[in-house]
Amino acid sequence: MSEIRIVRDVLPKDEFEKRFVYSPDNTTIENKITRKIKKKFRTCSLWNLLKKFFPILRWLPEYKIPYLSTDIIAGSTVAILNIPQAMAYAALAGVPAIIGLYTSFFPPILYMLFGTSKHISLGMFAVVALMTANVEQRLRSDHTLSSSGFTGPLEDIEAVQIVATLTFAVGLVLAVMALLQIHYVSAYMSDELIGGFTTGSAVHVAWSQIPKIFALKLPQRDGLFLLFKITIDFFKNIKHTNYWALVISVCCMVFLYLGKTYVNPFVKKFCPVPVPLELIVVIVTTILSNTLDFHKKHGIDVVGKIPTGLPIPTLPKISKLPHVFPDAIVIAIVIYAVSFSMAKLFAKKHRYKLNPAQEVRAMSACQIFSSFVFCHPVCASLSRSTINSQLEVNSQLSGLVSSGIMLLLILWIGPLVEQLPMCVLASIILVALQTMLLQITQLRPLWKVSKYDFLIWLVSFLGTILWDVSEGLVIAICFTLLTIVIRTQVPKAVTLGQVDETEIFRNPQRFSHAFESPFATVFRFEAPLLFVNCDRFKTQAMKSRNLDPSKLYFVIDAGAIFDLDKMGSSTLMELSDEFARSNVKILIADCNEQFVEICSKCGVFQKIEKNYFFESVLDAVVYASKYTDRESRVSSIIE
Repeated sequence: MSEIRIVRDVLPKDEFEKRFVYSPDNTTIENKITRKIKKKFRTCSLWNLLKKFFPILRWLPEYKIPYLSTDIIAGSTVAILNIPQAMAYAALAGVPAIIGLYTSFFPPILYMLFGTSKHISLGMFAVVALMTANVEQRLRSDHTLSSSGFTGPLEDIEAVQIVATLTFAVGLVLAVMALLQIHYVSAYMSDELIGGFTTGSAVHVAWSQIPKIFALKLPQRDGLFLLFKITIDFFKNIKHTNYWALVISVCCMVFLYLGKTYVNPFVKKFCPVPVPLELIVVIVTTILSNTLDFHKKHGIDVVGKIPTGLPIPTLPKISKLPHVFPDAIVIAIVIYAVSFSMAKLFAKKHRYKLNPAQEVRAMSACQIFSSFVFCHPVCASLSRSTINSQLEVNSQLSGLVSSGIMLLLILWIGPLVEQLPMCVLASIILVALQTMLLQITQLRPLWKVSKYDFLIWLVSFLGTILWDVSEGLVIAICFTLLTIVIRTQVPKAVTLGQVDETEIFRNPQRFSHAFESPFATVFRFEAPLLFVNCDRFKTQAMKSRNLDPSKLYFVIDAGAIFDLDKMGSSTLMELSDEFARSNVKILIADCNEQFVEICSKCGVFQKIEKNYFFESVLDAVVYASKYTDRESRVSSIIE
C-alpha cells in the first residue's frame, strides 16, 4: 500500500502566505474589462471573425472525401424518416403538410453554415409543434391578412402567417439571448426538468392525436385542467367514431410498434440503417386511400392539396408580433434547451467541442431566415439525431443531403401523397412519442439518487399535465429556482471527527472510526455563506458548540464555503463575539484566497486574528490541542 508521510510545522494562513510568497490579485474591474477587450481585438481579424460566425469555414477545408459516403447514407436515412414526421407534426401544429416539408428543407441548410454540432438534425419537433398549435388557434380569429407568397384556403393562409410570425419572433428572442450572452439561463433547465416537461408535453401531444384516431371533431379548449376537459369532450363525442379511420389507425400503430420493437433491433445486427417503417405506412395507406377513395366513400380526412415549388420569400406579419412574443420567449427557451442538451450529449459521446454562444446564434439565424419562407419554429429531433450518431456522420453535410431529398418532394413528389389519411399521421405521432412517454421510468431511480431531482421531475411533469405546455414550463423553472434557493438557504451543517490514523475529517455518524477531537469542535458548513443562510449558519454553529461546551476552540471547516458576502463576514464576527463570552476562540480552516480577501476587506481580522486562519483542518486541530494544553497548565499554576 502507498504511504503519505509529511512532517511539518502547523501553518497559520499568514505564515503560509509569507513563506510561499502569495500575491493577491489587485487588478480593478476596469482593468480586467480593458484587458479582455484588448485581447479580443488583438486576436481579431476578418478571417477569424468569419470563422467564428460561420463555422463551416473552419471544418469544410479539413473535410475528407472518405467521409462523404457516411454522410450521404445518414442524410438519406434521416430524410426518409423525416418525410412522414414532417407532415405529421405539421398537422399537429395546425398548418398544411407542405409547411412541415419546408421546415425540413431550409433550416438544415442554414444550420450547416452556422452550427457547431455534427449530429443534431433540425426540423419539426412534437412539443414545439403543440406549443405552436396553441398560439395559432388562439390568434386565428383575426382574419386581416397581408399579401402572402403562400397559396391555399383562407384559413390555411392565416395559420401559415401566424406560424411564420411566431418563428420570426422566436428567432428575435434567441438573437437577444445571443447578444446579451444570456444563453446560460438554459443551465437552470436540468435534465430532470427537461425530462419531466417533455414527458408531460408528450401526454398533451398524445391526447391531442387520439381524437384524430377516432376521426372526432372536438371543440378547442384551454386553461387549467385542459386534459380533463378534452377527455370529457372525447367521451361525449365517442359515439361519432369513424370505424374505418379507427381500424386503419390501429393497424398502422400495431405495424409501427412491432417494427420498432422487434424488426429494427433485429435488422440493426446486420445493417446500421433502420427499416423506414413510417415511410412504408405512408406509401401503403396513400395507395389504399387512392384506390378505395377513403375520403369520399368513408368520410376519412386526408392531407389534401400540397402545392409544388418553393415559396416566394415574404415578410412575417409584423402586426402579430406583440401577440406572439410572450409565447415566443417560452418556445425559444424550450428550443434552445432541448437542442443544446442533445448537441452536448452527442458531442460528449463523439468527443468534439461545441460553442454554446455560437449555437444560440445558429438557432436564431435558422428561425429568422426560415420565417421568410413560412417555416415552423425549428428544433432538434432526438430520433433523427440518434440516427446520425449511430451512423457516425462526420459533418452537417448529411443535413444538406437530407434537404436535397426534401427538395425533390417539394418540387415534384408532394402531390402523390395528397390522399394520405390524417389518422395515419396521428398514428405515426403516437408511436413516435413512445420514447418520450417512457421517460416516466426515470422517476424511481431519481428517488433513490436525489429527492430534489425527483421533485423537479415530478413538478415539471404534473405542472405540464394539469395546466398546459407553456404554463408547465414556467412552473418547472420556478420550482427549480426554488430548490436552488432552498439548497442554498438550508444547507447541511455537520460536526466532524478525525478518521483514525489519518489527517482526514468526516462525519462520525457515518464513519465509525471518525472520532471528535477532545480539544476542538470541528464544524463544517456545506454552502456559500451568504445573506440568505447567515441565520442558519449561526444557529447550527451554536448547536454544534453546545454539544461539548468544555472545548476552548471552535474550528470552522470552510472548504465548502466557496463564497462569502458582507452579511456572511458580519455573521463570523458576531459568532466570534458570542463565543468569546465563554472564552472560546474561533479557528477557520481550509478557506480559499477569495474568502480571506473578503474577510480582510470587511474587518473580520479585527475579531478573528489572521493567525487563526489555517491551511487545513488538521493544522487548526493540532494548534487547538497545543494551546489547550498550555492554557490548562497556566490554569493549574494560577490555582
